[in-house]
This record gives sequence, C-alpha cells and structure tokens, in this order.
Amino acid sequence: MKYFRLYLCIVFAYGISLPVSANTSRDLKKAQHALSATEYDKAFQLFTRIEKDSQHPLAQFSLALIYKQGLGRSIDTATACHWFKKAAEADIPTAAHEYAECLAKGLNIESADYTKAAIWYQKAGDLGSFISYCSLGQLEMSGTGVDKDPKKAIQLCQVAAERGSPVAIIQLGRWLFEGEETIRDSAAALQWLEKGASLKLAEAEFYLGKMIRANLVKETSLLDARYWFEKAASQGYNPAYLPAGELYFTAQTDEKNGRPSARDLAKSYLWLSVAVQTANEEQQFAASELLNQVMKIMPVSWKKDLDPKIEEHLAKYNIL
Repeated sequence: MKYFRLYLCIVFAYGISLPVSANTSRDLKKAQHALSATEYDKAFQLFTRIEKDSQHPLAQFSLALIYKQGLGRSIDTATACHWFKKAAEADIPTAAHEYAECLAKGLNIESADYTKAAIWYQKAGDLGSFISYCSLGQLEMSGTGVDKDPKKAIQLCQVAAERGSPVAIIQLGRWLFEGEETIRDSAAALQWLEKGASLKLAEAEFYLGKMIRANLVKETSLLDARYWFEKAASQGYNPAYLPAGELYFTAQTDEKNGRPSARDLAKSYLWLSVAVQTANEEQQFAASELLNQVMKIMPVSWKKDLDPKIEEHLAKYNIL
C-alpha cells in the first residue's frame, strides 16, 4: 500500500508538461520502471544521476518521495523536504503541497513556519492541487500564520470538496456542523456529510450520526443515528464504537421490561467490548460502565459466539 500511494503520486507528476531531452526522458522511464519493480536502489541511483545531470524536477520530486516513504533507505523527512522544495520551485503541484506540509509541521526547520506554509498552500492550490486550499483553510480557520477568517476557510475548502476530495468533504462537513457559530450551517453540513457517507467515508458516517443524535436532521430518530454510527464502527472508526454500543442498548427497548431485544443486546455487547479495548480513557470508562449493565442481563452462554466476532474485528483493522 505504501508503494501504491507513491506510484500514484509519481504518475500524477509525470503527467505534467515539462521540457525534457530524449535521453532524460528515457532515463526517467527507466527509473520509474525500476521503482515500479521495487528495485529501489536502482531507481534511487537513476533519479540521483538525472537530478545531477539536468536538475530535472521530476527526478527531484521522485527523490523526495523515496526519502519520505523510506523506500530502500531510512525515512529522512528533512532530506525529503529539501527535494520537495526544489520540485515545488518548478511548479509541480503535489511537490508544492508537500513542501507546504514541511513548513507547517517544521519537518526541515527548527520550528514550523505557518506564514510561509500558507503561501505554498496557496500556490499549490493555484497549480491544481486543490486539497491544498483546504489545508490553507485550516490555517485561516484558526488564524495560524495568517489573519483569522473562518468564512474564507469555508470557501477555500469547498473548492477541494466540490472536486471530490474525501478529506475536504469531511473537513467541510465538520466545520459547518460544529465549527464557530458564525459559520455553522446545518443544512450545508448535512449535504456534505451525506456526500461523504455516499462515498462510504467512515468519518462522514460518524458525524452524520452525531448530527442526527443532536436533533439537527428532520424526520430522523436515534435508530438512524445508530445506523450511521454502526456503519462507521464497521469500518474500524474508533470514535464510533461507544455510541453504536450505547444506542443498541438504549435507543429501542421493550415497553414491558425496558430491555433491548436479544439482537440489540448482542450488538451492544459487541461494540461496547471493542470500545473498552480501543477507546481513550474517558470513553473506556463510559463503555465499561455500560458493558457491565449489558452483561447483567445478557446470558453468559452468548459469549462463546460473540467473543470470536470481537477478535475478528480487532484483527481485521489491526487494532491492539
């Protein structure tokens, strides 16, 4: 998976029109082929030679990715940032975004430089890396390195969201749902979170559940909130485990005995058990309290069928 992400970035970069000699073009193809064949040392040597001979931005960008991902050598973020800067100065959009990230996180300097990061996010966005506008929006939202302007932050991030960026869709939905009072817009938040949920984005499903639970979505109930929490939990989204387990225990109970159905009780046990093992300290305490209530009324014999499902889920998402 690490290599696949790298390959996608390089393919994108190679689609940019840059002047290149026949020899350099041939060498770039050889280097790319070596990289795709996981011949990392060979690819590194080729890209290094190309950069030395022609200072070609695609070679610089590829070297940056190799150092960032640690392909065939140790991860070296400072050196990666050095090469991202070189490639960014040649107007490669993804390189400009990555260099902005270096500046924002202080990866190649003693401390972060948010003002310069904002400049490079803007440039990256203008070059076509639209997610960079959302990153710039995060700085605008908090006033970090730039003047605080939440409304501008929304406008910037919406550019990326409208082009289908999953990160931007979720960020925009969250801001509109639970951001500062001046930018909250439940209708717009619902639109973007539903868009994210249609793409099966677990975080969007979780926040859609939160909106419903907060009575911000018409003609819905706690059962609808539970549905979306479980959708997110089923994808291994940690914050969704506790509310999914809680609502299976409380959202729908029998009028006679005040208890959930056998199916809902089992579901509650499953999700609360996962929450106890994975959540933060505060959520673990809440999940543990609820789980104790569940186990007081759940037959002990159910555990032999339910516990393997818990272990299977934990293993599937490499939890613990």
